[in-house]
Amino acid sequence: MNNLYKYKINDNVNMMYIENDKFKTNVVTVYFKRPLKRKEVTKNSLLPYVLKSSTKTYKTPLELDIKMQELYSSSVSASVEKIGEKHIISFTLSLVSDRFLPESITQDALELLKEIIFMPNVENDSFIKQYVDIEKQVLSEDIKAEINSKGKYAFNKATELMFEDEPFSIRQDGYLEDLDSIDEKNLYEYYQEFIKTSPIDIVVAGQFEKDKVTSYIKEIFDIKINPVVIEKEKIHEKKEFKQKEEKMDITQGKLVLGYTFGISPKDNDYYNFVTYVNILGGGAFSKLFANVREKHSLCYSIASTLQKVKGTMMITAGIEPENKQKTINLINEQIEDMKNGRITDIELDSAKRHYIHALTTLTDSLAALGDFYYAQSLSDIPRTIDEIIAIIERVGKDDIQKVAQKCQGELEYFLTKNE
Repeated sequence: MNNLYKYKINDNVNMMYIENDKFKTNVVTVYFKRPLKRKEVTKNSLLPYVLKSSTKTYKTPLELDIKMQELYSSSVSASVEKIGEKHIISFTLSLVSDRFLPESITQDALELLKEIIFMPNVENDSFIKQYVDIEKQVLSEDIKAEINSKGKYAFNKATELMFEDEPFSIRQDGYLEDLDSIDEKNLYEYYQEFIKTSPIDIVVAGQFEKDKVTSYIKEIFDIKINPVVIEKEKIHEKKEFKQKEEKMDITQGKLVLGYTFGISPKDNDYYNFVTYVNILGGGAFSKLFANVREKHSLCYSIASTLQKVKGTMMITAGIEPENKQKTINLINEQIEDMKNGRITDIELDSAKRHYIHALTTLTDSLAALGDFYYAQSLSDIPRTIDEIIAIIERVGKDDIQKVAQKCQGELEYFLTKNE
């Protein structure tokens, strides 16, 4: 059982405490919100990793690591994620619960987290060149790896095409072409703006002395922020059908199809939409897997995914190029079947069980649990895991059919081999 407590530290800093005594390790995650902007996305993707490489007091990664070991092998990790049209930069502190130690380390560990975020290692109004260059190289390799993964490449290109002129088209990890212009000086200048203008949310998860940890957090994070404007998420509106084919030196074609539904997370039929996407292509039980892959052997892989805040769905498939039209025709058959209500009890039940299982497994990780409740806090109608499970349990075939009838094709992108 997770007890949730919410606190407002000031107008732009909020805290959530998820009380859970299942684990020996506690987790504190600090999330910074930014609007997705092309000009700053690559800097956002670099910044947290530069910050956690060293601090004002701990000048090298080794010194910082020694301090972590003194705090009973505590650790701080960083993450950058696109949630809808927001760019979320986070720092996660993992520390052993004071219940299992001969001394309390919570305050010292939180002070170290504070130093990593707010007291960077700076010389001459710049970050340390060595550490910026290292992180630029790591990010460069990560972006290249994504480009070299043809499935991810195709999905990103399809996303850029379908959501053209919308912030959602911007890539989460940034762009290779930006890296040359970023250096230790202008990244530090950006950090100063970032820290003054990014709204903060803190999620504390585990078993703490509630009053003490709340007091520590309030003391550390009661800072003045002049918040950057973050626009309200806009549902994607249907545009003209787009079709694009791109050629590369590959053997397996990558097909991405995009569909518009116009359903947002605040709508009553949102979780019917979630279930629809699962029935269509959520796993080995799905219509696409059973019919396109298994029955007709037209693809190596196939799946459908939901773009939550945009009210859209993408279908991705790895296929032989000559099977493209056959695959599209068979996918369209499954979509039409659902519009006509041809959904079996097994398909509906399997999709619901699959989603409910994914929700229940969140409780196996404090970090995953924290990320879930943070993402919920960003939505118009935040819900607990139990509330969502109760909604899913009630979804029926008629609900799925109503969602299916809103499906409109908008995109066909195909990455194929050179002639």
